[in-house]
Amino acid sequence: MGRTGSSVVDYVIATQNLFPFVNHFEVHEPNLLSDHCVVDFAFCFTKDFTCTDRNTLNVKSVWNKDYVHSYQTSLASDIVKDKLNNLQYCIESCVNGQDIDTCIYFSIKRYNR
Repeated sequence: MGRTGSSVVDYVIATQNLFPFVNHFEVHEPNLLSDHCVVDFAFCFTKDFTCTDRNTLNVKSVWNKDYVHSYQTSLASDIVKDKLNNLQYCIESCVNGQDIDTCIYFSIKRYNR
């Protein structure tokens, strides 16, 4: 944000397959505490998109530029690529929100050993 205009470089990364499940996406106004805008988003995995506050999880992540190289190296590793591919395959075979919850639960459990 500046004299010559503005642009938003803050973003959310998701596979194209998750796009239909995005039920809220908002870029908030800039604030005095940061040169970034807060990006607020939500996925809804219920069949009729009736997600409510009771079944949401609020998470705030702050990017630390000191870890750029570590992040890029980890993301490019065969282990992480394998985990992401397996998770994507599992999610693509789901037919409802409960299937997705189960898929994610077991994917996390399996890879956090």
